Amino acid sequence: MTNVEQFADQLVTLDVKQLIELKKVLKDKYGLEETVAVTTTIIEEKPIVEEKTHFNVRIIKVSEITAEKLNSVKVINKILECGLKTANDMIKVLPVILKENVSKMEAESIKSELGVLNAIVELY
Repeated sequence: MTNVEQFADQLVTLDVKQLIELKKVLKDKYGLEETVAVTTTIIEEKPIVEEKTHFNVRIIKVSEITAEKLNSVKVINKILECGLKTANDMIKVLPVILKENVSKMEAESIKSELGVLNAIVELY
């Protein structure tokens, strides 16, 4: 791969903020005004990916170790504010959606709590 191809690969992976910074550097340091058109074109053609803010939390698997499995039931009980039997029944039919449309912070917190107990949790 040539240096130009490597540079092109790096250029197309820049996000909007980095492209604006590149435009400023090229203008201020090198006096290149033409970069405005190139940078603007790249910005316009680059799809803007919005970061997800809400997730569904699905438990794929819980640990087979009795203590971890029991603690997973307790964590599910606490998260859903349901009875222990309901929480226990949930882990018998995995995979199961634990919560829907929760904030990113709450979803990551749930994943972390169950992950410590060797549960496999998916956010989607």
